[in-house]
Amino acid sequence: KKKKKNFLSMPLLCTRWARLARTAWCTGSRASVRLAPPARCSLQARALLHTSRPLRSAERPTTKTPVSWTSLTLMLAAGGGLVWYFNAEREKVRVAREAERNVTAGRPAIGGPFRLTDQDGKERTDSDFLGKWRVMYFGFTFCPDICPEELDKLTAVMNALEADAKTKGKVQPLFISIDPMRDTPEKIKEYLKDFHPTLVGLTGSENSIREMTKAYRIYYSKPIGEDKDYLVDHSIIMYLMAPDGTFHSYYGQNSTAEDMAARIGAAVAAAEAK
Repeated sequence: KKKKKNFLSMPLLCTRWARLARTAWCTGSRASVRLAPPARCSLQARALLHTSRPLRSAERPTTKTPVSWTSLTLMLAAGGGLVWYFNAEREKVRVAREAERNVTAGRPAIGGPFRLTDQDGKERTDSDFLGKWRVMYFGFTFCPDICPEELDKLTAVMNALEADAKTKGKVQPLFISIDPMRDTPEKIKEYLKDFHPTLVGLTGSENSIREMTKAYRIYYSKPIGEDKDYLVDHSIIMYLMAPDGTFHSYYGQNSTAEDMAARIGAAVAAAEAK
C-alpha cells in the first residue's frame, strides 16, 4: 500500500520555516528560540535563515517626533522673550504719549489780556498786576449768599498769606464783576469794605466783561427783562494766576481757606526755589 504524500512537501515546509524563523530572529522575537527546523530540512532551507541577521540596537531605525523637548523649551523661551519685549515697547510708547499730552495740554488755556475799571474809577489792565500772584474771583455785588461767603474765604486766605513773611505782599486778590450794569465802581467800592483791604474790584462794559469771562472760561447768565432785581447764575471758582499772567491752579467752592493758603504758599515757595 502506498503512503499518502503530505499536502505540504518537505522543501516547501522547510522554506516556510526558514522565512518564519528569520522574521522572528530579525525582529528580536523570543519566539525564534522555540523554532526548530524540521528533521529533514535541506541545507538550502537552513541557509535561508542566515541570509539576514538581527539588527543591533544602534542600527535599528528609530521613530523621531517632529518636536523634541529641547526644541519645545527653546521655542517657549523665545516666545516668552518676544512677548516681554513687545509689552515693554508698548509701555514705552504709552508713557511717551502720556508725557507728550502733559506737555502740550498740561495747562488749560485760561487767562488773557483785559482792560477794566477799578473801584476808584481808574483804568486797569492785566499788565498792572504782572510780577504778583493773583487770586481772581468772578461774582456780583447783589449776590445774596455765595459771593459773600467766597469773599470771606478769600479774606481769610489773604490774612494767612499776609501773616507769613514768605508770602506777604506777593499775592493780589481781584474781584471781577459779571454784572456791570448794576456794579458801578462806586457800588463795588462800598461792597468791598467788608472784606480784605487789598482786594481790587474790577468792572467795565458788557462787551469787555463778556470777552474776559470767555478768556477765563467763566460761565454766567442773567435773565432778560426789565426787572432790575435779578440774580446772576455763574461759576463758583477762584483762579490762581502766576506772576507772568499764566494759569497756575484753581479752587472750587469746597476748598477751605486753610487749604488754599497752604497751596498758594507752596506755589510761591516752589517758584522762588527755581
